[in-house]
Amino acid sequence: MRARRLATFAIAAAAAIVVLVARPRHIVHLPALVFQGCPGWLFLPLELEVNPNRAANFAAKIAAIDNVAHHLARRHVTLVVVVVPDRSRVEAGRLCPLHRPPELDGRYGAIIGSLEQLGIRAIDLRAPLQAAGADTFYRTDTHWNELGARTAAEAVAAQLREWGLASRQRAEFRLSTKPPTERVGDLVRLLNDFNGTGTLLRPPGDIEAATVIEQVAPPGIGLLDDVPPPDTVLLGTSYSTVANFAGFLAVALGAPLDNRAKAGGALLGAVRAYLADPALDKAPPRVVLWEMPERILDEPLPAAEREWAQQLESSR
Repeated sequence: MRARRLATFAIAAAAAIVVLVARPRHIVHLPALVFQGCPGWLFLPLELEVNPNRAANFAAKIAAIDNVAHHLARRHVTLVVVVVPDRSRVEAGRLCPLHRPPELDGRYGAIIGSLEQLGIRAIDLRAPLQAAGADTFYRTDTHWNELGARTAAEAVAAQLREWGLASRQRAEFRLSTKPPTERVGDLVRLLNDFNGTGTLLRPPGDIEAATVIEQVAPPGIGLLDDVPPPDTVLLGTSYSTVANFAGFLAVALGAPLDNRAKAGGALLGAVRAYLADPALDKAPPRVVLWEMPERILDEPLPAAEREWAQQLESSR
């Protein structure tokens, strides 16, 4: 029995070594799901690789965003794109032995520039996140942490106010803090799902005292009273559902927020669902915020989403 346990440990350790690996500069392809950066830091390979079809993928997704912007504009809704920088860009000092290809250096600026050329407002989060004074992303997770989410939310709210697009509604919020606990990130879960090691050989998770954000009903208004829907809608990915980004954004705006983001929905998942909702035509919002990670623009557009985007374009 002891020999069997030792053999199982050896197999699991070997699997972990295959998956959790520091990528040398001279090796282009590795059978890895997670890369090891500085001690305790894990990184997603997608942020450190150059997609050979990136130019075509980028063009297709920018075109899809433009089609969505026109669709909303016909309903007198302003689209504002919020681009989340790569974690490996903001936390470049945590890469250690890993190498971020120089071909990716200009990607973020190209996204902002391409959208602005189309007349689409886009918010650049690079400077606020890099100036936060501490790590703004989790060590073992692909997402920003609460400092990053709050920093981004405040930057978005400030830019909306500068553009005259901040919500015209008002809301009050109550904030409290949970006791500090370990947060095991999605990169650790990805590693564990692959090799079945559970907590074996994994780096420790982040210790986080999570914020609880509750909207408080204004005096004289009951929870069952009729109130207008929020005039600001948030679409996007798991970045809008993790680390309280939507909550911090509502607090920064001092207004209610309709969060329609979808974790795992890729670029168009939340957008497709929202545009199909009859509520958009019945009570269109004033502003739609569309959060999207930088790296997603280089990934291919699935066939179903490409067909949907083409149908949207044909209706312009």
